[in-house]
Amino acid sequence: MVARIFLEGQRLSNSFVQWKRRWVLFSLFSVFVVLCLLLENTQEPATAIYIDRLSSAQSLLVELQRRNRQLLKILRDFEKIDITIDKEGTLHDLEERLEILSSSNGSKVPLKRPSTEYQHLQRHIKNNINEFWYFVKAQLQKMKSEAAESLKPTLDDILAMALDHTQALLSDIDEVMQKDGYKDWRRAERDDLAGLVWRRFNYLQNPQNCKTAKKLICHVEQDCSYGCQIHRLVSCFIVGYGTQRTVILKFEGFEGVFKPLSETCTTNYDSADIWPGKETSQVISIPNVQSMNPRSQYAPQAVPEDLAPRLTRLHGNPIVWWVGHVLQYVLRYQNNTTDYIEATMRSLKLKNPIVGVQLAKTGSGDLSLTLDEHMWEVERYYNQLELKQIVTKRRIYVAADDVQVISDLTKRYPDYQVIFHTKRTETSSGLLNFIIDLHILSLTDFLVCSFSSETCRLAYELMQTKQPDASAKCRSLDDVYFYSQQLHNMRKAIRVHQSESEEEIDLELNDLIDLWRNNWDGYSLGRNLRTNRWGLFPSHKVEIEIETVKFPTYSEIEYTI
Repeated sequence: MVARIFLEGQRLSNSFVQWKRRWVLFSLFSVFVVLCLLLENTQEPATAIYIDRLSSAQSLLVELQRRNRQLLKILRDFEKIDITIDKEGTLHDLEERLEILSSSNGSKVPLKRPSTEYQHLQRHIKNNINEFWYFVKAQLQKMKSEAAESLKPTLDDILAMALDHTQALLSDIDEVMQKDGYKDWRRAERDDLAGLVWRRFNYLQNPQNCKTAKKLICHVEQDCSYGCQIHRLVSCFIVGYGTQRTVILKFEGFEGVFKPLSETCTTNYDSADIWPGKETSQVISIPNVQSMNPRSQYAPQAVPEDLAPRLTRLHGNPIVWWVGHVLQYVLRYQNNTTDYIEATMRSLKLKNPIVGVQLAKTGSGDLSLTLDEHMWEVERYYNQLELKQIVTKRRIYVAADDVQVISDLTKRYPDYQVIFHTKRTETSSGLLNFIIDLHILSLTDFLVCSFSSETCRLAYELMQTKQPDASAKCRSLDDVYFYSQQLHNMRKAIRVHQSESEEEIDLELNDLIDLWRNNWDGYSLGRNLRTNRWGLFPSHKVEIEIETVKFPTYSEIEYTI
């Protein structure tokens, strides 16, 4: 089912291109009809009648132009939507927008929109429930390790009851969100924001005159993992977007799997100045993104200032949304890649619900975390899901290089359908194998992985392009989300905290904390920028602080047909 839906989006996109051409022809024909109406009976002596007809014809032309613009916007937006996750909802949106367009005046009743405070409160409650669970779990496990044998069964019962309460609370919060009346707004806002940034990317990457366009050459070195290389590409593309320079990519093997970043501009023509160059430089080259010096103000975790208010309302972690949509643009598949992905997904017979599990390795080659730790989180997800729906089969898609891991999972968890890419070792292209895992992981309902892994973060980032807000759809077993080339991972104190030991730090309201890690025991480690002290603090007393930068808004394309 998933495989069939996946390429249906591709076919819809192609058909919409044909619709667009037909609409342009229809518009030209309409203009011809209007002119004929004007010329008909021009010998009438009544000037008033002529003026009236001229006025009506002019109004008709304006209305046709308006509807033409609106239809083209609908088509552009829809071409960029991945319908894999919510086919029915996406088609419903399309039908609704076309119905509005065909109405007498094209008016639309505004969708019910939540306040930013309401959205934040929902996310705070969910985060607080999880952090409370981590605290209770850590404390009970510590007590159990020190308790007499006779007390351990009682502590296990308390832990199980605490988990049961936690899952019930989280299920209630999810149900509130489903029934709060804002579902249509969330979907529409997702589509509108995605369409907006996609149009800007297209405008930047396809200049009318490549020779005169300012350019940024990105050299992506292949001295690290595929995930690392792709994140370097994302960083360079964002710098190009921020400096309004068409990005020309130097990435060996990239265009064998993905489409070129531009359809009109792939040659730099002029000699390049080395980064940072000058504002007047026609071409600037970044020889190595990883060692770019000076660091660009536009690099992650910076979010475009003009998008930030809307993103903070819609999404729980705007930088992940932003990086994910850049990824979606730069990783557009070649036709042969699409065919291979389609065939693979068809053979795997993927169905929902399904949890993605990515098993990363350490430098020594061992799995960084045990199978049981991953599967404990998978069990927790399915137990919570079963509070609100019947699950006939528990499925997991596993991305792991070690075939033995798959065998162990199948034996130790016989109640699960374990799915994996069976032809990984039979394909010559390592990058293509990597993309198969990445693509499928991003389509799952929930991810269990480690954010220390580039693959885990990439899948999580791409997942944000499939749903209005998938920021809570991943459980990392080590780090919190971070971007590999970031300077800080900022949090803001939303509650006061007085330290209770030398290991802890004080927090005042609105203090900024550079987060180092979450210990997943109710406490995090970081540095308070006000006091410059490192230490522990309760994780629930801070929230993500959005770093915004004034990016160009490309306002010149908003009215381009």
